[in-house]
Amino acid sequence: FLCDLALHLETLKLPGIFVTASAIDATIDPLDSLIDSLGLKCSTKDFLSQLDGSGSKTNSRALLLIDAINESDLSTWLPWIEMIAPSLDKYPNVGIVVSCRTLVEGINLKPKLDKYVRRIQHPGFDGYEFEAQVAFFDFYEIDSRGIPLLTPEFSNPLVLKMICESVSRFKSGKRRKKFEEITSGQKGMTYILEQFAKDLGQDIESDLGLPQLFCWKLMKGSNRADPDIGLSGRMAEEERIWLSKEEVFDVMSKTAGFVSGVESELLKRLLNAGLLVSFSRYLYPEETYIRVYGFAYQRFCDHLIARYLMSKYLDFSSDAGA
Repeated sequence: FLCDLALHLETLKLPGIFVTASAIDATIDPLDSLIDSLGLKCSTKDFLSQLDGSGSKTNSRALLLIDAINESDLSTWLPWIEMIAPSLDKYPNVGIVVSCRTLVEGINLKPKLDKYVRRIQHPGFDGYEFEAQVAFFDFYEIDSRGIPLLTPEFSNPLVLKMICESVSRFKSGKRRKKFEEITSGQKGMTYILEQFAKDLGQDIESDLGLPQLFCWKLMKGSNRADPDIGLSGRMAEEERIWLSKEEVFDVMSKTAGFVSGVESELLKRLLNAGLLVSFSRYLYPEETYIRVYGFAYQRFCDHLIARYLMSKYLDFSSDAGA
């Protein structure tokens, strides 16, 4: 959403800056980090004054767009928002837009900020599913004629992107057939995620000297429902959709069968590839945020955990288990 907004500002020749929160050093003031990353030599006050001037010249508000603060350190971002919001009164032509995934808990800004902060929930493609799917099909060169509207489960923006990327790996003549297999139920969520993980994992496995299909095994686990093999099994046993870095490293070593010494680099590559995401989680007893890791796609996370639980608790060898 914020990427589209930034492109829209560019088209209208209006001032704006887009940045992902993960690209900003959260150990210092976010604005100071942003100014440094832009190669500017000025104070925060001068930076905001220049933005305010740009907004004034175009009879608009210069927008600073910060995407996905959940993928950075919330313990830095939340106090910063509470500090910066009131101070923008001095810069009427500046606006700051911050996005955060709704699954992140513990985001409670002080009530006194209500006069400065407007909260908006973005519905994704809700109400525009058909137009969104056609746009995706056209971009990935998938013939959409006669393909029915996908169910809401598959029309989620991130899931739809994954489906199209999985199908686009085939030659143009086979893409329609593969897509029809998915929409008809012949090929399901496991197929989509497996193809996605295999495609993205090949280079990672080759570069780090890991066994073939290791990335896929790391995500789904073993067929024996072993909680030590696969991230989804460990999540199921811990009854949560995330793991700490230490837990992720432990699962990596046990899935590989040996301590490979590349855990840190592997985690970094999985994050860069989009197979995993990192976000902050608020721990209530400790009253603190910690950095945790989970699957990039919530629906597939649920699917893999459900597969693990079914494999562990259902006995398909008898009528009772069925």
